Amino acid sequence: MVDHVAFVVSSIQASCDWYARVLGVCVEHQDDDWAMLTIPGSEVKIALTLQGTHPPHVAFRKELVTVDGTKTHRDGSKYLYVSDPDGNTIEFIDWEYQ
Repeated sequence: MVDHVAFVVSSIQASCDWYARVLGVCVEHQDDDWAMLTIPGSEVKIALTLQGTHPPHVAFRKELVTVDGTKTHRDGSKYLYVSDPDGNTIEFIDWEYQ
């Protein structure tokens, strides 16, 4: 299942304001270099990151308890970035660790 889509933006605040106005999202978390937005009526979220913090990507929920190379996000979720054959970044995320 798709968990979120991440966009690299130039301003977290400006982008949060825009997505709130255009899509009616709720800001679940926001700080200086990262935000997670909830889309009303959807289980898919939007992540906003600044250049150099996380790559643009699509994240899929996947159990990662036994996967080598797994890292931990600041919110406690476990994650793993991989590249598809064309170099697109895919994230596997496991929220069970929260």
